[in-house]
Amino acid sequence: MEEAQVFDEMLTVVDSCIARVGWRLRPHSKRHLSNDILALCTGLRSVTLVDYDGVMPELQVNLSRLLYHARQESMILKPLRVMIISDMAYLIHVRGLSELAFSSLQLPHQLHLLDTETDPPRL
Repeated sequence: MEEAQVFDEMLTVVDSCIARVGWRLRPHSKRHLSNDILALCTGLRSVTLVDYDGVMPELQVNLSRLLYHARQESMILKPLRVMIISDMAYLIHVRGLSELAFSSLQLPHQLHLLDTETDPPRL
């Protein structure tokens, strides 16, 4: 099967699952969600912030239900998960994010972590 055909089928699955879970997305938000999922599945991104059409916890529930059904129908969607950090919802590609984290740890430069919860922030 041609790669473009696989992604077209994946987007069809996502559209049908949005309808199945009863998530009433505005057309712009639906297109944005489809583009984000496409970017994750093609490896263009490892993580994307979902900051459209919904507030927590409803957004988390809708994303989780959508991905649950979509992963049942399409193998390419299996690595996608919802990640919640401080009331912000992200869609992640599990393998992509782990590869990104691993590759950043292999850099010859030393990593510095910044504690932003202190004032002033400190390393």
